[in-house]
Amino acid sequence: MKERKKHVFLSLVIVLFLTLNTNAKSSLPDSSRYSIIKEHSSQLYFSPTDKELETLFEQISAFVKASKRKSNRGKRLKMKDYLFQVIPEVDKKGQRIITVHGMCHYGREGYDGWRENVIYIEDGGACFFISTYNISENGKFSLDYGCKSP
Repeated sequence: MKERKKHVFLSLVIVLFLTLNTNAKSSLPDSSRYSIIKEHSSQLYFSPTDKELETLFEQISAFVKASKRKSNRGKRLKMKDYLFQVIPEVDKKGQRIITVHGMCHYGREGYDGWRENVIYIEDGGACFFISTYNISENGKFSLDYGCKSP
C-alpha cells in the first residue's frame, strides 16, 4: 500500500511539472484577455494557428516592454494591462493579415462588448494601439499607438 501511494504521488508530481512546463512556453495571453473577432459577413477571414498568434504576441510584448507608456494613473503599462481584439482577415490580394487592437480599461469596467465588436479609437493615448502582422509577407509587423505620448 505504501508503495502504491508513493507511485501515485510521483505520478501527480510528474503531471504537474509537465503541465507547468507546457504552459510556461506559450506566449499567448490568458484567453480571457483576447478575443478573435470575425465581425463582418462581407469580409473574408481565416483562423490563425497558435504558432502564428504566439509569434504575433511575442512581437507585441517586445514593443510594450520597450515602451515607456504609462496609464492615466501614472503606472507603466505591461502586457497584463491590455485586452486584445484579434482580427484575422484575408485582404483583396489574398494576403493573410492579423490586426490587433490593444486597449486598457474595457472589459474591466463592466463593458464586455469588446469581445464581439471591433472598437476603433482615434488618438486613444497610451492605453490604445493597433498592430498589424502580415503573415503572407514573411511576418511583416508594425505597431502604432496613434498618439504623440511617449
